[in-house]
Amino acid sequence: MKKVIGIATAAVFFLIAFSSAQAQQQSCGPREKILEHLAQKYGEQPVAAGIMQGGQAVLEILASQDGSTFTVIISLPNGVSCVKADGVSFQQLEPLYAESGA
Repeated sequence: MKKVIGIATAAVFFLIAFSSAQAQQQSCGPREKILEHLAQKYGEQPVAAGIMQGGQAVLEILASQDGSTFTVIISLPNGVSCVKADGVSFQQLEPLYAESGA
């Protein structure tokens, strides 16, 4: 029984440490500063955005003109944005749904 409790305790500490490490890697700041940094360092500009369910945040995708890099940020109503993901080889896709013709 003590072994099970010890393993469970170690697992909880591991998860807390892992969560803390992820939180420390998250970059947040004023939206305008983040957009300025991404534009200057990577040549990225907003290419897509959508209001998240509940209306409490906007998800934005920024990409370089050649698609070599992209960044996903979440922007809050208070003007703070957080980088949630970044990557390479961004591709703009054509919608797969049929056009309504309206």
